[in-house]
Amino acid sequence: MAEGMNMCVFSGHLTADARSKDVQGTEVARYTVAVNGRKEGETTFVQCSHWNPKGVLPYLQKGKLVAVAGSIRLASWEKDGEKRSAVELSVKNLTLLSSGKQEESRGDDVPF
Repeated sequence: MAEGMNMCVFSGHLTADARSKDVQGTEVARYTVAVNGRKEGETTFVQCSHWNPKGVLPYLQKGKLVAVAGSIRLASWEKDGEKRSAVELSVKNLTLLSSGKQEESRGDDVPF
């Protein structure tokens, strides 16, 4: 039986500054990337979790253009006794495409 592949790539602008927290001793950055669709007003908001971001957090600011690659997963949790879930991208690769200002893209790869 062939194995499936779970790999997605998105590029877009960060909707807000990334925020991080410690989850069982590991830093996790969370941020949202707004990805424009083919039609005006057709925007998809991709929720991202980035485990062990290793120093990239200061660069993940609102408005920055980024490319993210990783796998889609279903996150589940309970809030106020109600079960909730959301699809999110577990980021494996991140590329900073601009500073978020109107300037030429630098295409800085961020190792992690």
